[in-house]
Amino acid sequence: MSQLSAHFAAGVDPAVRRARVAVAFVFFACGVIFSSWVPHIPLVQQRIGLSDGELGLALFFMAIGAISAMPLCGWLTGKVGGKRVCSISSLAFCLALYLPTHAESFAQLAAALFVFGACSSGMDVSMNAEAVRVEKDFGRAIMSSFHGFFSLGGLTGALIGGGLLALGVSSQLHITLMIVLIAVLCLLAFRYFLHNAPEAAGGHTFSLPSKPVLALGLLAFGALMAEGAMADWTGVYLSSVLGTSASTAAMGFAAFSVAMAAGRLSGDYWTRRLGPVNLMRCSAVIASAGLVMGLLFAEPLLAMVGFACVGIGLANIVPLVFSAAGRVPGMSAGNGIAAVATSGYTGFLAGPPLIGFLSELMGLALALGVVAVIILAAGPFAHVLRNRA
Repeated sequence: MSQLSAHFAAGVDPAVRRARVAVAFVFFACGVIFSSWVPHIPLVQQRIGLSDGELGLALFFMAIGAISAMPLCGWLTGKVGGKRVCSISSLAFCLALYLPTHAESFAQLAAALFVFGACSSGMDVSMNAEAVRVEKDFGRAIMSSFHGFFSLGGLTGALIGGGLLALGVSSQLHITLMIVLIAVLCLLAFRYFLHNAPEAAGGHTFSLPSKPVLALGLLAFGALMAEGAMADWTGVYLSSVLGTSASTAAMGFAAFSVAMAAGRLSGDYWTRRLGPVNLMRCSAVIASAGLVMGLLFAEPLLAMVGFACVGIGLANIVPLVFSAAGRVPGMSAGNGIAAVATSGYTGFLAGPPLIGFLSELMGLALALGVVAVIILAAGPFAHVLRNRA
């Protein structure tokens, strides 16, 4: 742990550097756990005999579980401390990975995914709250790199899961290995967390969101709605509108995902260089312009370059918003992040069906153009980050 921390910063308390590495690993672990489920989705669908519609409805229960649990997780994080909530919820998240992969009916799968989503909320809110407090101790912007490690974890978990299943490793063995490995490594990482005590401000009661939290929630809603739209509709656009093959269509989202991971890993540098407000405005312009470019030119390669620009532009909006939400006066970091994350993930859910509805009215290209306008609208609201930078 100490060898890794030497690469992060000089002139910072070694304990804070170690805490930064530990929190970054927990973000990475969260991405691994979540993406370890992804390769099993078609296997579970086939085993239970679900239609695409039934599978989609079951997956929706995961989102319902996540959103339902976020306010409670934020309150608990402020009440008992981020380290305790993160420790318990991460172990629960690991164990919950077993449930959907062993479901034997639609009802069991829906219930398992609800629990899986609720556990992910606990880990998500508490690790972001801990990241905000470590960022304060660190003395400069580091939130984007944490989210970059989550993206790397997602890629890693998907590659490991897909690779092991391709080699003939059983589903049960893969899940067991991932649960044990990630749980043990998380327990080691928690030793280096610094903030075990409850937060001083706003941690013991539920409260209505303030105007700054509502503004940050709108930014998160728009950013994650755009992420959801890109995840579900880039491949469809490339295949149905531009007429590419299925493999080429898959490359559109891959370009978006890789660019987003790269943007997050470099985001701390740009936050320090430009400041949160200017970075938010630049990010909105880059993402919006990239999407417009991808839609205007009927050339798959240019479309994929445009989608990569969207990934770079969207990469740092959520980390900037979460960092600001964790610093709202009068609220604990957990409560602030939970309120903003609930709004953001609602947008993530609303984005894909909204694009589908608009596509029926005006065509897919114009429907995605609406997303470009929503992204661009984040620029004028970037000032809400100023007082919490």
